[in-house]
Amino acid sequence: MSSLFNVVLKDIKAFAHSKTDSVKEPFHTHCDKTLFYFDNIIQTYEIEDIFHRLITDIDVDNSVDNEKLLKIMREFVFFHDIGKLTPEFQAKLDGEKNKTTHSDKSFFVLVYAVLKLKKTDTVNNKEFMILFLLLYSVYKHHGRLNDILNDIQNFSCRADVKVLIDILQQLNEIPDNNILEAVSAGGFWKKWNDRGMRELVRKLSKESMSFFILVKMFHSCLISSDYFATMEFKTGQKFNHDILRNEIKEEVFNNFHKVDEFEINQKKEINFNVNISKDRNSLRNVNIEDIKWSDNQKRKEALNKIRSILNVVTENNLENILDEQSDIRTFFLNIPTGGGKTNISLRLALKIMEKREIKKLFYVFPFINLIEQSYEVLGKFIGLRNMARLDSRFIDSSDNEDNYEDDTSVFANYVDNLFFNKPVLFLSHVKFFDLFFRNDKNSNYNFYQIANSVVIIDEIQAYKDTVWTEVAYMFDVIGRFLNTHFIVMSATLPRLDILTNSTFHQIIPEDTSSKVFKHEVFNRTRITPDKKLKINESNDKNRFDKLVNRIKKLNKENKILIVLNTVKDSFDIYIKIQKEKTISEEFEVYLLNSTIIEARKKDILIACKDANRKIVLVSTQSVEAGVDIDFDVGFRAYAPFDSIVQVAGRINRNSGKECCEMFVFEDDASEKVYGKDLKSRETNKEAFFSKKTIDENSELQEFYKRVINGIDQKNKMSFVDSSQTNISDIRNLFLKQVDRNVHLIDGDTISIYIPYNEKGETLWIEYMSLFDGEKSLENAIRIKEFKKKLIPYSINVFNCYTKHGKLRKIIDEEIRHGFYYCENWHQFYSIEKGLDQEGFKKTVGEREAIFV
Repeated sequence: MSSLFNVVLKDIKAFAHSKTDSVKEPFHTHCDKTLFYFDNIIQTYEIEDIFHRLITDIDVDNSVDNEKLLKIMREFVFFHDIGKLTPEFQAKLDGEKNKTTHSDKSFFVLVYAVLKLKKTDTVNNKEFMILFLLLYSVYKHHGRLNDILNDIQNFSCRADVKVLIDILQQLNEIPDNNILEAVSAGGFWKKWNDRGMRELVRKLSKESMSFFILVKMFHSCLISSDYFATMEFKTGQKFNHDILRNEIKEEVFNNFHKVDEFEINQKKEINFNVNISKDRNSLRNVNIEDIKWSDNQKRKEALNKIRSILNVVTENNLENILDEQSDIRTFFLNIPTGGGKTNISLRLALKIMEKREIKKLFYVFPFINLIEQSYEVLGKFIGLRNMARLDSRFIDSSDNEDNYEDDTSVFANYVDNLFFNKPVLFLSHVKFFDLFFRNDKNSNYNFYQIANSVVIIDEIQAYKDTVWTEVAYMFDVIGRFLNTHFIVMSATLPRLDILTNSTFHQIIPEDTSSKVFKHEVFNRTRITPDKKLKINESNDKNRFDKLVNRIKKLNKENKILIVLNTVKDSFDIYIKIQKEKTISEEFEVYLLNSTIIEARKKDILIACKDANRKIVLVSTQSVEAGVDIDFDVGFRAYAPFDSIVQVAGRINRNSGKECCEMFVFEDDASEKVYGKDLKSRETNKEAFFSKKTIDENSELQEFYKRVINGIDQKNKMSFVDSSQTNISDIRNLFLKQVDRNVHLIDGDTISIYIPYNEKGETLWIEYMSLFDGEKSLENAIRIKEFKKKLIPYSINVFNCYTKHGKLRKIIDEEIRHGFYYCENWHQFYSIEKGLDQEGFKKTVGEREAIFV
């Protein structure tokens, strides 16, 4: 028996959806199916315990009946489309063109039902308030989540009493005039956004953000189950959750620990994890400081020995914590470049899977090339059928033209990607943290999948330090309430836990970590400040002369890396070096920046990995942590210190030489590129260039202490917009504000399409044809999938300011369906040089810009 309405929906002759062939879905069928999928999500991901945990945290005075609330929440799901019972909506399904809506009417009907429960004392004040705010998800199950209390105060004008009475009568309900009057009265709604109500919401959410997590989790489960139920009617396809079942875990465990070798691209690759497992006990007793080397061969052996020890130490440490049933869910893995953190991360994930019931494994990276590398490296252990790349550039090799022509295949692939439907997922930082901070429907579908999962996050420091606090809070609350285990790893890792007063466990003990970072095998690169190489002002034609002259003297080196702060500088120095015959005749010279197309980037990286080729690579900061390359000497334009260290990690990366050098030179452009970040302000240029060499490890630790302290101090300042403002908005359920203000990157970019060959031109014509006026809606999913095929021909440029306004404003009329098509691309673009900004300015009327 329903506690909301005493009705058998099957007796109501109404429909929920219609198809193009005029077939209609009975209303009760959609309600049953939605509840089925909701229960399936709850069971598959063990969400019920999470709901209990969240409600218990909210209910400090123990006045809430958890079971009762969960039962009513299920009824919200069952009746979420009750607003479709209006004559207008039923006529719409029959083909009548009208603008009637249903989610608002569903919301008001359910508000009526909850008010009735309150009036009859079936629920108390706190239970009523929790249920009422959760009902906002019903109102927004087809839209964006806004600032909930602000939105609710405006609802009175939208409540049509006649419509409510009609629906209630169909539900065998005798309308209560007092409740109807309350629902239609402005005062009832406005009080939800007064100071007293906001304070009550703040008390409900408390410091733990539990109410925010409860709202997100319920909304995610509701909109996903609604989608699955609708999809089943529209396409006939049922949705089955693809999670880490026991047989998959056993397969990955066996591949990782027991398979001696793999055949990769017709070459045999030894799995050193087998020997680590065999030698585990002896490796525990090895003192890292006793490991020595005498030549390069011995150095490699020493490096592999330390990597093996790190595998054992981290695994033992994690196992002890898991056996102690500790509440710790966030682990920091701080390992020097070349220490093997990717391999260690999977070892740790397998240990957590062994000890806990884990549903999904997420690998989260800042750059697409890191996603590519890790996907390839770990694929031999995980198995390609068990994993998916969710980045925009990935096109499955099995996704051939025949599959593309098959609507069923296109839709299935789209749904699997939309709903993260693989056991192991590789995705970007931005896509992952969108689950928490974005308010649109697509970003909220998969929030529930984080529950009881392992999330491995690489290079978290790569993004703006202005959101480190928010990210640290998410680690804390998601780990605690959703039983999610985070492994945060990097060679340059800030102590984010200080920002939340939480305990994030350093998975390598401090004494071991200190020995590792100081070990001579990781003393690969010396960072040397060099004021003599300073880049002059941008209008100086000879601004790069000193740098180029230094490079001329390095003909004995095989690989030289030069990293600038802007695309324009990288382009200019590349052109200058190409003209210097003493360099260009001795070396292959390549340019690698954000305007180089993907195929060219891959060719360049392949060339750089060839030990027999002499190469000068000119690049931007995008080469930092995202590229697996190894150079003999480096030059880096001045930047925040962690950025300098990341580039140093590309020099002598594989410890092939005793110690190589990276020179850092002054560059005023760094202030324009990095100026907003606290990291930039905490890198003292004068102090940096006063030193002959930099002690990388101690300097980095001090640098991060200053940055974290600076963020912490700002967070404590009143009347200043800071992370604490965003944390407050999260607690207050100001979800539109959170969506607007919390971003890992400032990404206002324009996609430029370069049809540099015949295939590129053909693809563009095919893409435009999908927007045929009669078929554009029908092709919506096909368009989203087809966009991936355009990415190899596209580059992104920032929407920068010009003398004639912002770039987008100048070319807006020429942007077609998300891309600026460059018909005369050869005037300002080449495969080798990328984008010539001067040529681009002449073509589009742009005058002054810095591309990063």
